[in-house]
Amino acid sequence: MGCRHVNLRALLAVVLLGCQLGRPPASGRYTVGAVRAAAPEPGLPDALASGLAAGLSRHGALGSGPEVQLTVLTAVESVRAAGATRVHAVELRLEAVVAGPRPRRLVWSGTRDYGAGGIDPIADAEARARAWRRLSARAGDEIAAWVLYASTEPG
Repeated sequence: MGCRHVNLRALLAVVLLGCQLGRPPASGRYTVGAVRAAAPEPGLPDALASGLAAGLSRHGALGSGPEVQLTVLTAVESVRAAGATRVHAVELRLEAVVAGPRPRRLVWSGTRDYGAGGIDPIADAEARARAWRRLSARAGDEIAAWVLYASTEPG
């Protein structure tokens, strides 16, 4: 009976410790470089830089070090469904480059839907801007995770 309690406590300690550890800490620090966009959505470059900075900061990896540069390849909006409330989508395709002696590249893409009633242009513009900000934040999180945890080995 006593041995069973010890095993249960040991298992519980291992599970709790495993939940606390999560991903390993970041091994380096990175800076947010330039965000290039040929025909940017208003505020998109700032939202992307902010999203990447937040993603790196969450992992404790924002600081002086190699620069992560973003280039907007495409930023488009489309109508997904029409009706009383139209469903629009914003789509973003980025290239992320980690500068250094052996630069690493990633092409990231994502989509975010939002509703627009078509009656109030100000509310529709706010919904559109909110969709771009949320998509930028997601891009920043995912790119930061790639920068920190993806293999740096070629191939």
